[in-house]
Amino acid sequence: MSEGDEPIISAQAQEKLKLHYEALAFWEDMDLKDINPEHWHFPPKEFVRVFRKCGWLSSNELIRALVKAPEPGRQRAEELRVPMNKMLSKYIINTSSIRISHFLAQVGIETGWWEYRQEIGGPRYFRTMYEVITPTEAGEDYDTAIARERNLPTGRRPIELPNPGPNPRPTITRENYMASRPNQIAVKAAGMDNGVANALAGGMVGDGDRFHGRGFLQITGRRNYKNYEQYRARNFTIDPNPNLLATDDYNACDASGFYWAREKINRRADEGSTQTASRVVGAIINRGNPNGILSHNNERRQAFEAIWSVLNDEA
Repeated sequence: MSEGDEPIISAQAQEKLKLHYEALAFWEDMDLKDINPEHWHFPPKEFVRVFRKCGWLSSNELIRALVKAPEPGRQRAEELRVPMNKMLSKYIINTSSIRISHFLAQVGIETGWWEYRQEIGGPRYFRTMYEVITPTEAGEDYDTAIARERNLPTGRRPIELPNPGPNPRPTITRENYMASRPNQIAVKAAGMDNGVANALAGGMVGDGDRFHGRGFLQITGRRNYKNYEQYRARNFTIDPNPNLLATDDYNACDASGFYWAREKINRRADEGSTQTASRVVGAIINRGNPNGILSHNNERRQAFEAIWSVLNDEA
């Protein structure tokens, strides 16, 4: 009864609720003669706590988590839900909501919400990004960046362009870019075993294009493809097999989990929901370096916050 002796619920609803309670209170009807009055059973709170650790995302959970993503992106994620769940479990990402939130946010931004299974570009772009570039080509890239009013592939900004705050980009002149870029690419190619300059490691002409980024976290370079090939005991390095990392759902998901685990990103994700944590995770994904200048940092942060607000059990 409420204040003023007015019923809180109707007599009919109260009777229905009483029957419900009686149906749940089944212990006296069990007739367990061999069970002592004092005995062990599952503590309900602990039972619920353990079940909360299940990281397998249902359709409803995934769609709710991606509420800020565009509708086509949510549909693509739903189509990949089963292989993605298998990957999240295999690489121990789904053991905490914070890890899942970081992963979904980074993959979402990196792939245009699962639209792109491989890096966008053509043979010239991939060669000059991952294999070899001449000073002349570096100058052409600088001019293109100015014409399109965008940053250079290094993340730096042509000095001729406006560079507003609050976080302006580091700048560089055309002359310095032409002088420094070829060596930067040579160092990058050596780290990837790409191109004839790295023939002793198997490098060949065309490796920049052959081993451009594929999978939802875009494994890139001959060395990374070779490592994944050895891990899976399948051929991913002889043409046309590199494409399998993009065309096969399981491979596209699994290669991403492989990269995440190899780079120990779970440790970074476990550092929490701070801006620093999400920036570091994003830098490893986008630049391969926790201190790298990553692209779309604000978008990555916003995506993470939206997903975390749904999956965070303690929110």
